[in-house]
Amino acid sequence: MITVNNLVLTSPMDVWKDLDELYGKVSVPEEAIGPEDLSHISKLIGWCTNQRAYLLSLSAFAEVETKRINRSGPKEAYQDMVSKKNIIKTYLDLLKGIYDASSRQLTIYQNQKDEFLRNSRGDLV
Repeated sequence: MITVNNLVLTSPMDVWKDLDELYGKVSVPEEAIGPEDLSHISKLIGWCTNQRAYLLSLSAFAEVETKRINRSGPKEAYQDMVSKKNIIKTYLDLLKGIYDASSRQLTIYQNQKDEFLRNSRGDLV
C-alpha cells in the first residue's frame, strides 16, 4: 500500500498499479431496486469517504514533496513526483464520481419510493 512513508521511493508505475488495484474495479450498481442494493450503495458511500480521506492526505504530501524536489532535487525525481501527484488526483476524481453516483442512486430510490407511497394513498402530485 502506498503511504507517505514510501511514496517518494515508489515508482510512478507502482503507484498507479497499487491505486488501480484498490480502486480500478469499483463500480456502482446501475440502479437501486432493493434492500441489498441500498445496503451496498450505503457501504460504498462510506468506503469512498474513507478512501478519499486517505488519498487527500497522500495528495497533500505529494504536493509538498513535488515542490521540495523541484527546488533542490534532480529533474527526473521532480517529473516522477508530478506523475505520482497526477495519478493520485485521477483516483481522487474516480472516487468522487463513485461517491456522487452512489449518492444519486439513493436519492432516486428515495424519490421513487416517496412517489409510489403518494400514489398508493391516492395523493395526486
